[in-house]
Amino acid sequence: MNPEISRRCFAAGLPVAALAVQGAAFAAPGNAAPTAREVIGRLHGQLRAEGITVLPEGKTADKFVAGNPDLPVRGIATTFMSTFDTLRRANEAGLSLIISHEPTFWHHQDSVEGLAGDPTYELKKRYAEENGLTIWRFHDHWHMRKPDPILSAFMRKLGLDADSFDDTVELPSMRLGDLVRKVQTALDTPNVRFWGDPDRMVQRMRVSGHLLRQIAGQNADVFLWLEPKEFNTFEYFRDAGELGVDRCIIGTTHELVEEWGMLAPCADWVRALVPEVPVKPLRTAELYWTV
Repeated sequence: MNPEISRRCFAAGLPVAALAVQGAAFAAPGNAAPTAREVIGRLHGQLRAEGITVLPEGKTADKFVAGNPDLPVRGIATTFMSTFDTLRRANEAGLSLIISHEPTFWHHQDSVEGLAGDPTYELKKRYAEENGLTIWRFHDHWHMRKPDPILSAFMRKLGLDADSFDDTVELPSMRLGDLVRKVQTALDTPNVRFWGDPDRMVQRMRVSGHLLRQIAGQNADVFLWLEPKEFNTFEYFRDAGELGVDRCIIGTTHELVEEWGMLAPCADWVRALVPEVPVKPLRTAELYWTV
């Protein structure tokens, strides 16, 4: 989809142009490639310049989670999640710093407690170390930017405009089944589930995710939900329908909502601050197969 450029979208692009001037100051002739720690220092400096308080480690999920941050960076990958496949592709492309929105070690805070000796953990960690890869988690502070680049990129994929996950989006009135097909096409995936009458007309949509309590008191007739939990979220909507509450749900995987903001938006932002090395966005492969 190709939505018209709104004033908000245009304004969101302005900082990248400004960053190019700041980044040039770091790239004087003869400068050696920065270390991963120095790269993250530049990112933190820009976040502060945007009015964002950089939280200390222990107060945020954002941190180095693997590798040696004092190694020079050969190149940078930005990605939704540092899966093993993503690490392998980054390494093959000569990108040694992986900036990952979601966990590397399957826990929101990337805690590795209890994982010592687990073969999946040990093999993944060893691959990063033996290939000189450093992984930095970039979740909380990326969401703190205004507008939220994760949500903005997702809404652009859908041809919509919204400022936050708290917005209810007004749609042209359409059948629920047609909206599901539009979501599938926009996100280029077959992995979309829904509950509700496909012929039911919908017009007010809210993007939500993770927590069922986010739905409380919200005036929407369709909820586009990232990573819905089977044991409660879909069951809530089933009960709602059987009780005559006029609501329905469209469910997607987590990455189909959030990865778009870690591709071009994040790569462009980082590239302007770190012009000495290549910066490339890497897609995360879809989690599920459809048979």
